[in-house]
Amino acid sequence: MRNLLVAGRDQRYLVNPLSQSPFELHAARVAQLRAFIAARHQEPEAPCPTAPWAFRLPDDALYPVAVALAQWFVANGRVDEAYLYELTRGDASEASVILGLNEPADKALADRLWAVAALAGAKGSTFAVRFLPDEPSHRVGVERLGLEPFYRRPRTT
Repeated sequence: MRNLLVAGRDQRYLVNPLSQSPFELHAARVAQLRAFIAARHQEPEAPCPTAPWAFRLPDDALYPVAVALAQWFVANGRVDEAYLYELTRGDASEASVILGLNEPADKALADRLWAVAALAGAKGSTFAVRFLPDEPSHRVGVERLGLEPFYRRPRTT
């Protein structure tokens, strides 16, 4: 569904047009679907050639946020690998701070980590949690940047 919404942008959709029960998605319903996807901490948009995304290392001022998140990871044992990076979309004036987790999507986990980051000083309006296995554009951006995880659970023998 996310790929379909990205491909069509704000177009009107006819779903199953040749079936016995076709239905139409208008702009308002498309906006609801995008909001639903975003509320589950998944990216409702994808980069495009005319408005590319720029991935970069985060500002050093985010160090207290990284420490608080790493402490939470250690205490709760829920995350094996995490990345912290900044993302600028197209010509946006302000970058988003992204916590990229190498974990399957989990809304409750994302909500909790968002709260931990906010308490440590992350600006809630620009901080987001993304799950790299479910976000190919973020995964590729991290790979191309050559970003090392700021947290990786030590392997046990």
